[in-house]
Amino acid sequence: MGCVSPEAFAGAWTLEPSRAQMILTGAYSSSNTLVGGDGETIPLQNFTKNDSRIYLEFGLFENLMVFGQGGYQFIEFQGAGSEVSFAGFDETKLGIQYQLKATNSSATSFSLAYIADGGLDDPRLDLGGRNNEIEFKALYGHSGAKKPSKNLKLDWFYDLQIGTRYDLKSDNISQWQVDLTLGLKPHEKWMGLAQLYGLHVNEQRNQGFIVPKSNHAKLELSLAYQIKPGQYIQFGALRTLAGRNVVKESGLFTGIWRKF
Repeated sequence: MGCVSPEAFAGAWTLEPSRAQMILTGAYSSSNTLVGGDGETIPLQNFTKNDSRIYLEFGLFENLMVFGQGGYQFIEFQGAGSEVSFAGFDETKLGIQYQLKATNSSATSFSLAYIADGGLDDPRLDLGGRNNEIEFKALYGHSGAKKPSKNLKLDWFYDLQIGTRYDLKSDNISQWQVDLTLGLKPHEKWMGLAQLYGLHVNEQRNQGFIVPKSNHAKLELSLAYQIKPGQYIQFGALRTLAGRNVVKESGLFTGIWRKF
């Protein structure tokens, strides 16, 4: 089984020394429903979110790379007894990732990142904006190839990430997350992706206010087309499948991936 490391996916595989990757994404989502703390649905008058993000990574040494992420958001929210209109930067992340072990078909990595506060302190809207935090992740990826017929070869991979964050201001663990990506490449130019994100945010206290705990599961389905080696364009759809104290979003997104 040969190595089919995803060419333009930020996962367990680290970059070679002096190689870089940039991922630019833009998303639009909307909703008319907020899911409450007991699972009840609360109608919203308006919710829209425009989200732009940039992700960069650079290989420093064999098995070690640095990465950074930033974003900008436009949000309109009206309902459930409150109204929010926000335009500003999302949280900013800077970290390192070490590939502990790699074989012809798999990779195991760990990452450590510092996250600077940004956005709004309201996890219902999935806006970031908590206090400055430290994030730790364990990552595992596996890839392979199947030949259902003589003329057809299917390359595939999966990437699992489990992480937690430590809030530097409140001095406790603020959240847990599990991310799973499944990829299938039936053609040299095309790749399909299914990405499932699970998040649990603990109760927060901010300037005398209590922000209740929240959780959600979000699904993204997309297709990526290889413009040329090391460069993809991506189109997809997203939806919140379930959760508590969270807006149930649906939307579309696009992305450009480029290796240097």
